[in-house]
Amino acid sequence: TVEKLSLTFVLLVTSYLFGLKADAQSTGEIVLGDSQDQYPVGLHMEILEDKEKQWTIEDISSPDIAAQFVPNTEEAPGFGFTDSAYWVRFQVRNEASSDMDWMLLYDSAAFYVDYYLPAAEGEAYEAIHTGSALPFDTRDVPVEEFVFHLPIAPQESQTVYMRFASEGTLILALEVLSEDLFLKQATLQRAINGILYGVLFILAVYNLVLFFNLRDTTYLYYVLFFSTILIGMMAVDGSAARYLWPNQGPFAAVAARFFLILSFNFGLLFTISFLQTKENVPLLNAIMVTLVILIFVFLGLQFIWFRETAVIHVSLLVVGGVSMLLAGLVVWRKGYRPARYFLIGWSVVLVGFIILLLTLVGVIPVNDVGETSIRIGLIALALVLSAGLAERINVYRQEKDTAVAKERNRLARDLHDSVTQSLYSASLLAEVLPEIRQRDPEEADDGLQELRHLTRGALAEMRTMLLELRPETVVKTPLGNLLEQLVEALTSRMEIEVQTDIQPVPVLPPAEHINIYRVAQEALNNVIKHSEASHLLVSLLPTPAFTKPSIIGWRGQLELRVQDDGIGFDDKKLPANSLGLGIMRERSVEIGAILTIASSPGQGTNIVIVWEGEGVNGKGI
Repeated sequence: TVEKLSLTFVLLVTSYLFGLKADAQSTGEIVLGDSQDQYPVGLHMEILEDKEKQWTIEDISSPDIAAQFVPNTEEAPGFGFTDSAYWVRFQVRNEASSDMDWMLLYDSAAFYVDYYLPAAEGEAYEAIHTGSALPFDTRDVPVEEFVFHLPIAPQESQTVYMRFASEGTLILALEVLSEDLFLKQATLQRAINGILYGVLFILAVYNLVLFFNLRDTTYLYYVLFFSTILIGMMAVDGSAARYLWPNQGPFAAVAARFFLILSFNFGLLFTISFLQTKENVPLLNAIMVTLVILIFVFLGLQFIWFRETAVIHVSLLVVGGVSMLLAGLVVWRKGYRPARYFLIGWSVVLVGFIILLLTLVGVIPVNDVGETSIRIGLIALALVLSAGLAERINVYRQEKDTAVAKERNRLARDLHDSVTQSLYSASLLAEVLPEIRQRDPEEADDGLQELRHLTRGALAEMRTMLLELRPETVVKTPLGNLLEQLVEALTSRMEIEVQTDIQPVPVLPPAEHINIYRVAQEALNNVIKHSEASHLLVSLLPTPAFTKPSIIGWRGQLELRVQDDGIGFDDKKLPANSLGLGIMRERSVEIGAILTIASSPGQGTNIVIVWEGEGVNGKGI
């Protein structure tokens, strides 16, 4: 564990260091030439902080304020969350002999980006006002990035002014590049994004189909997790602003953080379901459930207090990430094989995911290494978790096969213990009945009644076992018939007086039908094994009678009672893990029924389960 945590820490520090840029000396004017088609602006620009956000381009270009600009010493200076606006100024000279078109690329995001170039008429400036908080059609070039034309004739110089303001983190990453290079880079980036988005979309659709077929919420959380990641990454690179919400500037400005944090929450829900943390790691499960609630709360509050919730989000995400990894490690150590896929996938991507969020909230500087690695990591995570879900199905199949084998063994034992014994007794009785009839006809009549009792009981036992071998038949057989069959099978195994009051009831929902039947089965098994009773009452009553609120539906309450006059038991001295009673309680809770078990030594046992529900067209819902 220590080695894994140490490795994670090293990866985090390494990624952080990749993002840092060493200070350097400002190098003055940018000179465009034929031998180069890309020029970082960072060390050529000067910066001025506008704390009051009140200066205009005329103020900035005036001699008094222009003298306050400070040379920049970082390639991509970052200011975190700030209330100030920042002005940028740099000079460009075009000494390229070819007639090349140049572009200015702002490789980050800000709520408001203003771009100023000297107007052709004289001292005035032409302005372009855009930004992530403004509609997409305000951009100079209609692409995902913030790109501006830089019209500068050969052998001429220009001074470029820009103004940046943001409610979120602010990073000034600028570069001048040729139009041809920009188109090549943009094409490559779109191809990479297309692969990422295509893989995530295909896997999301595939697992959505599995969810509808298997009805397992783990697959739904997988789909929601990667769907929101997909939208979040599109918001980061600008694709969402272009294609999904081009006219929703204010929402587009906060969408990246919103969807990435939302995806992290769905990742927590996926972890809880996939690793079955409630049973395997209750403490970590409680922590993660609490985090899910808190993240949802603060996710909504970010629309009111965008800056103020940033640190809270970071804290919750870090705690959540550590909890997820620890849960995966603990569950894997317990022998749950699919957990290894979870650990591998999340170890690859979780650190990069947190770093990306830390970058978005301004805790660490932006870096290309982190953004590239997170895309590769997401593809790896999607594939690995999909493989983990497949392994999970294999584990379930193995568990089911094991359960089926155990059930078959139990049926074989019951067949030997009950049916075979009943048939053997019936066979012996049938052999001696002719002799008895010659000696005492009255005794022979009693023997015939006993023979009838034994054979009917053996037949009922056999029918019950055949039902167990075909579970779908249990659902289709009316509940009253199932109970009568259980009672008849019981009478073949013990001498007991049975009173039944089994009334017809509408068709119940499958889950309720099965669980009520299993409760009755377990209760009657306890009567056979432990009660030593001489009298038994079994009743199935609609209480009150099922009503029909309309011609297509019903609603009512159902009561099942199994009451005996046996030796009873002291529930205070009964082991807490008593299997039979535990099964009845679990099945009652599963269908929302109320189970009452009343017993005391020498006073018998009374088991009552009450369920209330509704149905449509004669069928349960």
